[in-house]
Amino acid sequence: MNQDTYSKPVIYINDTEITEFEGFTINHPGNSQINSADVKGIRKDLVDFTLMNQELVIYLNEGSNDNIPIFRGIIIQISPGKTNMAVKARDPRAIISGKNAFPIIIDDDKNYDGSTLTQFIHEFITDNINTDAGLTTQIGLDYLQETNPSLLMKGFRTELAVPYQIIQDSLRQALNIDDIEQPKDFEIIMIDDGVKSNIAIQEKKDLETTVPSVYYDLLDGIQSINYTYSAVPTFALIKGEDGVQSTYQDGNMPTGKKGVTISGPYDSRAIAKFAGLIEIMRLQDNKLDITLKVNKGFHLDVGSIVNVYISDNINDSFELSKNHRVVSKTISYGTGKGASMTLKLNAKPMRISDFIN
Repeated sequence: MNQDTYSKPVIYINDTEITEFEGFTINHPGNSQINSADVKGIRKDLVDFTLMNQELVIYLNEGSNDNIPIFRGIIIQISPGKTNMAVKARDPRAIISGKNAFPIIIDDDKNYDGSTLTQFIHEFITDNINTDAGLTTQIGLDYLQETNPSLLMKGFRTELAVPYQIIQDSLRQALNIDDIEQPKDFEIIMIDDGVKSNIAIQEKKDLETTVPSVYYDLLDGIQSINYTYSAVPTFALIKGEDGVQSTYQDGNMPTGKKGVTISGPYDSRAIAKFAGLIEIMRLQDNKLDITLKVNKGFHLDVGSIVNVYISDNINDSFELSKNHRVVSKTISYGTGKGASMTLKLNAKPMRISDFIN
C-alpha cells in the first residue's frame, strides 16, 4: 500500500495486491464511451504472473477505506521498462467493443424484432459473455433497466458488427419527451457494487429539480475553475427518408445564428420539423463549458448533478453559481502528491450532430 497523508490507494491485479507503484490516472470520458485507467511505476520484480486480460481494481481510499473501487477493468496493454512497467486497462465494456469483441450479425434469420434494446443487451451478455454460470460475472446486469419509452429493436439489421457499437448507435435514438422543452437522452455507464461492474442505462437528470450529489465552492473542494461560453444552436436542418427535408428555427434566434444538421427516419416534413425542435431544446443547457479541478467527490458518476457556488462579487457568478451536470471526469494520483479530480461540466460532446458555424 502506498502511504500518503490523506490518500491511501490500493491496487489489485487478479486479486493480488500491487504494493509499489508511482501513480495512476482514471478517465471517465462520458457519452457512453469506455472508462480507462493507466497505472505507472509498477515494479517488475513484484509481478510474477501474466498481466494481459487480467482484472485491475483500484481503491482510492481518499480519507477513509472504500468498499467500492474507483475503477474496475481489464488490462489491455503493458509497457515494460528496465525496472518498472505501466499498464492500461479499460472497463468491462471492452469485452464487447473494439477489434477483440466477437462480432454479431442481425439479419432476417437471427434478429431481436421482439425485444427492446435493454432485452437485447441482457440476452447477448448472458448468452455470450457471462457463460460461466455461478463462477465469474464479467459484465454485471443488476442495474440494467428499460429506457422511457422503451426502445424497440424491430427491423434492426446489420452485417458483422461490434456489439457495443450496436448498443451505442441504437441508444442515440432513445429520447424521453414527456416534457418537450426539456427532452432527456440516455447514456451508458458502469456501476460497481463492490463485487462486479454492472452495465446500466442512465437517463439525463433534471438540472433544476435534482438534489446535487456534491456541493463545491472556493473554500470547499474547488482548486481551480475555468469556463467558456458557447453559442447554442438556434436553428436545425433536418434530413429524412426519400428526400424529406425540413427546418426548425428557435423564435427570432435571440442568441445569434448557429445551426445543427440532423438526420433520421423521418417520412414527412412535419415529423422532421418536430425532430429539429426536440434537438434544439436538448442542446440548450450546453452553453457554459466548465472545467473544475476539485479535491472531493471522487465517486461521482458521469451524469451526476453538482452545485457550484462562486462569490457574488465575481463577474459571471450568476451563471456559475447553480447546478451543473458532470459530463466527464479524470482522477489523477501520484505518490507524495495525493489525489485530484478534473470535472467537465455541461458541454457534453454531441455525437449525433454536425454543427454549422
